[in-house]
Amino acid sequence: MVLTSLERVRLNIRDPYLEFQESQLGDGASLHFRLSSYPVVADSQQVYVAGVLKTETTDYTLNDDTGKLTF
Repeated sequence: MVLTSLERVRLNIRDPYLEFQESQLGDGASLHFRLSSYPVVADSQQVYVAGVLKTETTDYTLNDDTGKLTF
């Protein structure tokens, strides 16, 4: 695996930045979900529902500071 310059810098300074994938099961009625890890780096997320990529501000909103996702 070849590391990018940014990845090398993060390793050197022990940056806690993590990439993760999270899956939550909806009940067909709930509109609010909380991510297990936050704050979220702005514009770094991808949200899928039933395998379909959703668009932020059109399909959902995400508070980057609190990890609250609202449909």
